[in-house]
Amino acid sequence: MPICDSFFRRIAFRYASSIVFLIFTNLAYSQTPDTLEQGWQIINDGNLGNCGTCHQLRSSHSSQPTQKQGNFGPSLVGVGRRYSREILLQWVTDARQISSGTLMPPYGSLEGIEQPVVPRTILSVEQIKNVVDVLQTLR
Repeated sequence: MPICDSFFRRIAFRYASSIVFLIFTNLAYSQTPDTLEQGWQIINDGNLGNCGTCHQLRSSHSSQPTQKQGNFGPSLVGVGRRYSREILLQWVTDARQISSGTLMPPYGSLEGIEQPVVPRTILSVEQIKNVVDVLQTLR
């Protein structure tokens, strides 16, 4: 029984942490031109988001179009129309919570990563919110 208990505790912790994350990331939410600008910078930065390497991103409203247009991951064109803010936050934070077989890096989670080179997440909560602000404009 200890293995079963451990498994269910991990599952419960995973879902509880996701819910807490979604609650806190939506508090004091406000989308501004600055947050969009910062979001595009993160998306284009090879050391941070680097989203265009795997995804196609196009927006006629953007002052910061991506330099790269990947086709390894799904296209993000229209993603703001297809998914809610909460789902986009979860995808960027840790897509493994939605699709266990994904190859997308967990930008806001260290869960399941043993001995990370840098003991912090790739993106902060604020940076993730800025990226999601941009994704919501992709309609």
